[in-house]
Amino acid sequence: FTSVEELIEAIEGHRSHEASDRLVRRAKRRLAEIDEMDAPEAVVKEGGNSGLRADRYERFAAVDALLREAIEIWPDNRRAIDTLRSTQLEFARTATAQGDLDLALVLYESAGKSDSEAAARVRKKRDRRERVRESQAKYSTLFTHSPDAGLLIRWSDGVVMEANTACLDMLGYEKEEVVGEKMTSLSIWACPMAREKFIDQLAREGQIDNFETQFVPKETSLQQPVCDDKAVDLSKVSGLIDVLISSRTVQLGGEEMLLSTVRDISARKTAEHDLEHSRRRLRDLQRLAGLGSWSFTLKSQAIHWSDEAYRLTGREVHRGAPDYNELIASVHPDDREKLQMAIERSVTQGTSYQLKFRYRDDQGKYRKLFTRGNPVFDADDNVIEIYGILQHVAAGGG
Repeated sequence: FTSVEELIEAIEGHRSHEASDRLVRRAKRRLAEIDEMDAPEAVVKEGGNSGLRADRYERFAAVDALLREAIEIWPDNRRAIDTLRSTQLEFARTATAQGDLDLALVLYESAGKSDSEAAARVRKKRDRRERVRESQAKYSTLFTHSPDAGLLIRWSDGVVMEANTACLDMLGYEKEEVVGEKMTSLSIWACPMAREKFIDQLAREGQIDNFETQFVPKETSLQQPVCDDKAVDLSKVSGLIDVLISSRTVQLGGEEMLLSTVRDISARKTAEHDLEHSRRRLRDLQRLAGLGSWSFTLKSQAIHWSDEAYRLTGREVHRGAPDYNELIASVHPDDREKLQMAIERSVTQGTSYQLKFRYRDDQGKYRKLFTRGNPVFDADDNVIEIYGILQHVAAGGG
């Protein structure tokens, strides 16, 4: 790649798609293992269906986590989205067969099938249950075996009723230090204002998804609250955990509870910070080297220029990049045909290009420029974009 910034973007996109697809493949292998568990010989080996229940739920939860991570990495991964939906429906059927009806309904809702006939049958069956204790147990399996940290909090007074192993490990607490305590006494929020914002939104909507904040583990001590609105670089505050919180209010045993899952995204935030730092350095290097970058997307006919491209062409940034016709019209009449031919060959034949041409700046003067680049292909080997670098040709450069 001749454009450093586009190379970074291409690598990032390729890696994220590749990583997302790897997670989907892992999830599908786990699903195949679940199918093998249902074979008669597997049941006999494990001593009957009851011995397989907990393990099957653990495997479903692991598959769910893999697919959600794949979608988080690449939100448009249709294979991951469809597999997650089918997995949720299969898990819902398994949960129904095991008598975990509340869990089944949650899964049908997650899969967008809460109004289906299957979900209606489950809902009717659940409503016939007489004992509250049975309904309370429906969330326990998914909660305790979830690979994500989980908290069950009584809404009326903020007392923690349950914390799973993943949550305790993340925060560094023992179970007896958390369960039975009020959330406010644990002081796990780095920013109290963020906690208030979280509670306000939850009170209004009854649920919240992917609320981003920072938690303070037990071994970390803060001298003062750390909030985004203060002039503090959170990446330099040692020990904080970047998290995403998703919560729902649910009725358990006649009481309103807050069921929360917490995902540690510290590694991702660190990577994003490092990547942005690298991008800034690369943009500076590009500027120092006198290189601009540009691209032309065939479907939208959109042209994109880097900041350095505006400087090299003498075009004001506020005008935006020219469209194709304006670009050609701004090229010296003697150079237009060869530029058009280079672009056409790159599009129709998939070849790289390089040429010198003169470009009229905003003062009407022609600047000598040099460009070279390559086409971008889709999965069917069709050219969908061409891109390249732009460089000033020094006087006497031929």
